[in-house]
Amino acid sequence: MVTQKVDFEKVYDLFAIRVILNKTIENDAADCWKIYSLITDIYTPNPRRLRDWISFPKSTGYESLHTTVIGPEGRWVEVQIRTRRMDEVAEKGLAAHWKYKAGNKAQTRDALFADVRELLENPSQSSLEKSISRDKKALYTDEIFIFTPKGDLKKLKSGYSVLDFAFEIHSEIGSTCTGAIVNGKMVPLKHILENGDMVKIMTSKTQKPNPGWLEIVKSPRNIARIKHALKMEAYKEADFGKEIIKNKVSQLGYEFADPLVNKLAAYFGCDSIMELYQRFGEGKADPLKIKKALLEPDPGIVPVPEKEETFPERISGMMAGKEDFVIIDPKIKSLHYQYARCCSPAPGNSIFAFVSVSQGIKIHKTTCANAHQLITRYPYRVLEARWKEMK
Repeated sequence: MVTQKVDFEKVYDLFAIRVILNKTIENDAADCWKIYSLITDIYTPNPRRLRDWISFPKSTGYESLHTTVIGPEGRWVEVQIRTRRMDEVAEKGLAAHWKYKAGNKAQTRDALFADVRELLENPSQSSLEKSISRDKKALYTDEIFIFTPKGDLKKLKSGYSVLDFAFEIHSEIGSTCTGAIVNGKMVPLKHILENGDMVKIMTSKTQKPNPGWLEIVKSPRNIARIKHALKMEAYKEADFGKEIIKNKVSQLGYEFADPLVNKLAAYFGCDSIMELYQRFGEGKADPLKIKKALLEPDPGIVPVPEKEETFPERISGMMAGKEDFVIIDPKIKSLHYQYARCCSPAPGNSIFAFVSVSQGIKIHKTTCANAHQLITRYPYRVLEARWKEMK
């Protein structure tokens, strides 16, 4: 482990089983592959750990078929499959274990025997190809096999990324994927998977597809899934933007109708009503400018941008003229409101009240980091708040 710089988790042959076939000479290679097939029908193999030294023996003459499977309790077990003849050569002949571990003392003689063996047993490439069974050829494809943490085996195309694999498991997992742990190491979405990788997908409820994902995935089906998700997200934002405009227009005393919406689209420079809704839904348009847009006599004339107000000024301007407001008495703990933990307002701070869905009224500073989003997305839930004057 020290010499080859291999971590303990990468040692696959702590447990090993050797299967030796008796009474097989003529079809020894085919019989070994039959045993391989029987074993892998029961236990899931790691395709990266397959070693075929029967079709292509080592220069020492060593012949054997090695594979690694997931055995009981999820442990890796190495399985060596060979015939009695192969085992005799490996244990007593030139390929004996003690010999190739001892060094290069017999290197010259080994090279000579290897050359003679190559001439006698492999006169042409075609004869080698004929000896490879249908089951073996299936292993040499452009497909790779990926393990889940539970030991399940998933088939994937070669060159596919972590994000491709996440979508292959389930669309919801793909849409919320943030990365993966591959063979014990954190990797990004664009990481290309290799045959036999052990992959655990990481997800987050706040994650959602973005256009950059189209450059990461390779599967045409996954590209279509991402495009569909992006379209659905756009529709969702558009519906949200429509509600923002509708509530603001009603708050100003106007009727929400097509002529009014068309006027707003022209004022904000949108090519369609859907673009207008989407821009507001994404927070790219300011709801506080709707009033000015409705008072504009000619929608074809784009007004000269005015000096941008500070955020506290915008909040005060939006709340000005409202009849509803909340009086905050710092000496009394009220059941009707509570101070927001995100900014912890104190007497003397500029504040506003926000009506939450499940937690009642929350008091925020106007300089709170969350204030911009609350005001932009939910202007109809904002109330003016004032500190009680202390005598």
